[in-house]
Amino acid sequence: MVFGLVGHPLGHSVSPQIHEAAFAATDLPGVYLPFDVEARSLEPLLSAHERLRLQGLNVTIPHKEAIAELVDELDGDAEALGAVNTIVLREGWSKGHNTDVHGFRMALRSRGLRLGGKQALVVGAGGAAKAVVHVLLREGASVRVASRNPARAQSLAEAFDETVEVLEMGDLDRLGSMDILVNATPVGTKGLAPGLPVPETTVARSKFVFDLVYNPPETELLRAAKRAHIPGTSGLEMLVHQAAKAFELWTGRPPPVDAMERAAKEALP
Repeated sequence: MVFGLVGHPLGHSVSPQIHEAAFAATDLPGVYLPFDVEARSLEPLLSAHERLRLQGLNVTIPHKEAIAELVDELDGDAEALGAVNTIVLREGWSKGHNTDVHGFRMALRSRGLRLGGKQALVVGAGGAAKAVVHVLLREGASVRVASRNPARAQSLAEAFDETVEVLEMGDLDRLGSMDILVNATPVGTKGLAPGLPVPETTVARSKFVFDLVYNPPETELLRAAKRAHIPGTSGLEMLVHQAAKAFELWTGRPPPVDAMERAAKEALP
C-alpha cells in the first residue's frame, strides 16, 4: 500500500514518521512518501494515482483549498469548508475529506476546553483556519478572524451561516480580552516563517493560546504565552488525531493513536 503527503515545502513535517509507525504497529505493508509539489503539479499527481499505486494522500500547506477543486467527491466537512487535507484513492476515483476538523475538536477535548459562549480569535484564513472556525462555531463560540490578507479573511467569514467578525491585523492591539487565541498560520514553523503571528500585547490578553504549528514544539508564540503566564499548546495533538482519522479512512482499521503520538514526539527536536 502506498500513501503520501502533498505540500510545499515539506521539510518541517513529521507525518511520514507518524504513518510509518502506524503501519508498523498494525503489521500493514504500507509506505508513506513525500510529494513536495507546486500547485501546477496537483492535477497530474492525482491523475497518475493508479499508475503510482497510490491509495491515499494527506494534503498540507498551501494546497488544501486548491486540491478541493480537483478531487471527484468531497465529504460533508470538506464540501462545507472547500478545504481538503486527506484523500482516499480507489480505482480511478478520488474522495476528499477534512480530518483537520476531527483533529482540532479532539485536541480541544483532550485539554478540557469548553468554548460555548466564549470569545475566540483565529489568526489566518487558509484551509486550517476554516477547519478551526468550523469547530469553534459548532462549539458555540463567538469567532473573530484576522489575516494579513483581508480579502481571504472576508471570504472565509462569508463561507459560514453564523456571524464571523473580520478584524484588521492593525486593530489587534486595541482588541479586548479573549478566551482562546488560535494561530492557524505557518508563522513560527521551522524553516518557514519565524516570528509572532500577532503582537505580544494580543497574546497577553488571551486566556489560552493554541498554536497549530507543531515544529518546533515550543514556538515563539508559545514562549510569549509562557512569559505572560498564559496556558497554551502546540498543534501536535491536532496533527496526531487528524492523522489517525486519515489512517482509519485509508485502511478501515482502528488507528494505533498511542504509537502515532510517540513517533511524532520522537521525530521532533
